[in-house]
Amino acid sequence: MLKHRGKEKFRIEFTVTVQKLIGMRDYPSSVVFLSWRRGSKKKTGTTKLVKVTPPPGEDTPFNEKISFSCTMFKDQSTKQYDSKQMSITLKEVTKKSPKHIGKLRLNLATYAMNPAGTSTTTTQSTPFVFERKKELSSSKPTVYLSFVATPLKYGNHSIAKLDSEAGPRPGLMIKDIEGTLYSLEASSAKSDTSIDSASVASDVDLEAEKDLTLDTPTDISPEVQALQEELEMVRLESFEKLNRIKEQDAELQELRGNFASTQNSYQILWQNTTKLLKQADVELRKFTSNPPDFQQKLQQMMAKSAPLTSSTTSTTSTSTSTTTSSTVNREVSRESSFIEQQIYLAPVQFEPDSGTPVTAKSIMSQLEVWKCFSSPLSATRNFFDRICGAIETVCNQKPGLPRMCYWLSVTYGLITLCRDRMLRNADEKPTLCGFEQALTKTGFIVYSTVVAHITGKLQLYLVSALLQERQEEIATRLLQSVPRVSTVFGVLDRSLFTLRGSRVPEPVVQQFFTQIFYFISAHLFNHVACNEISVPLNTGLALQLAVTRLEEWATKNNLTNTMGQLEPLTETATVLVSVLSDNALLAHSCQALSVAQLKHLILTLTPDISPTLATKLKISDDIKFNETLIHPVSF
Repeated sequence: MLKHRGKEKFRIEFTVTVQKLIGMRDYPSSVVFLSWRRGSKKKTGTTKLVKVTPPPGEDTPFNEKISFSCTMFKDQSTKQYDSKQMSITLKEVTKKSPKHIGKLRLNLATYAMNPAGTSTTTTQSTPFVFERKKELSSSKPTVYLSFVATPLKYGNHSIAKLDSEAGPRPGLMIKDIEGTLYSLEASSAKSDTSIDSASVASDVDLEAEKDLTLDTPTDISPEVQALQEELEMVRLESFEKLNRIKEQDAELQELRGNFASTQNSYQILWQNTTKLLKQADVELRKFTSNPPDFQQKLQQMMAKSAPLTSSTTSTTSTSTSTTTSSTVNREVSRESSFIEQQIYLAPVQFEPDSGTPVTAKSIMSQLEVWKCFSSPLSATRNFFDRICGAIETVCNQKPGLPRMCYWLSVTYGLITLCRDRMLRNADEKPTLCGFEQALTKTGFIVYSTVVAHITGKLQLYLVSALLQERQEEIATRLLQSVPRVSTVFGVLDRSLFTLRGSRVPEPVVQQFFTQIFYFISAHLFNHVACNEISVPLNTGLALQLAVTRLEEWATKNNLTNTMGQLEPLTETATVLVSVLSDNALLAHSCQALSVAQLKHLILTLTPDISPTLATKLKISDDIKFNETLIHPVSF
């Protein structure tokens, strides 16, 4: 503190008015805010969220004030204040964490009080340009600020400008500061113009005491809450990144396995081709070195024709059976090669015009070339079953979401091509109907696999993301209307993007998310019904907020027909937040919940109605929802 020896000490309150923001053409319609800091860690804060005005109107109004106080030291000889730093950072609200746009550094000594008056006001609007790490264009974000500085103390004494008409009050000291009279509180004043080291040390102690006094739980609770929210956002973001890394690693392992199997197949094919070429070369050399005498052999065969007449029947039957066996073996080998090339090694491709999966069109074209639909169903049923079994095997062995959605689209594409062909060729209808039935069964199995894959991901953190929130967090989000970053909606977004990107028909997509919303309602209801609820109001508010977010997400993505499965969740929230004074009226308003479920909730929340019955109450099967139930889907 020796650097302040001999200097005048003032306590000044600063009021910084943020008027407007310009130069935001690189961030049209973005939501931004200002984060300010005075010193290293003493005083910080943020402004309200403001939406950037899109061009041509570039002025974005703020009209918000930032107030704080600090101690300033003034040199008597130079009449200059010591430097006090303040920083203002412009940030953009994103889905993950706020994005840094630019930073501004200010020296408060420039806008400090003028001791000749009680306050100094810089009323004119002053532009300040933010410093950015990388300039995107010629536009520069600029903020307009105005400053008001009001003196509060001189040394250890509170000061106020003396009213010349009223005169000084008894017991107050009068101080002339650069031509203006001030009244000081009645205390021991050691010096009028200077501060020695002892007084400075005592001032510092008093300042530290004031800082400690201000840093009470009531004062820092907004900062603690902001830090807790930021910590949870970082935790959820890390969990999303970890899941994304695991999925990418699984896809990488899948690609490596495909490459290894393809490489092995090509190596075996090359070895077989080389072996056949060597055998053909050997046979050709034998034929060239010893050409057969065809005339002599013909005469020998004619001489032996008579004795061979009696054995003609047996020879014919033997050759016929041999030919039939070889034909069957060739067909089985051909079908196996076809299934391996068209299903196990098939790439993910779509027709550019119609959007139909290339695999579905290739399978249908090859079946038409082999005239499988012209044959009886009994002759082709085995082949159709092998095709459907291969599709189910691919989905089970390679459980990546993009791969499963692609084969769901392939199955639906094959069903559509079968129905179109039935309309054109009535003679082939029995065989096509058999193939369609087998594909419908396979499609439901693939659809159930996709549903199980997504519900398995949601089950990991569904309760923690939508229910386990404190009451103050729920109230804060309801007031601010800013949705919490949730991994649940990340899974839903990725599922919707993959299904529609794989050209899965829209009716199947609607039925899929109807199933997903049923699972969410069943899982959350079972959690509420099977666990003791300490504060039902908090849980009810969390359920209502979860339903609102899910409905907003469904409306945004054109899935309004699927929201009917959220009715049990809505009624459960109504029961938790309602005053259970009229149970008959409550039962009449709850149509999605059964009587047993409603009775269980009421007895669990109000054990004083029947303590004995509430104690002996058990969770039976008619109370819980079946989370693994798969609703029928029409292809």
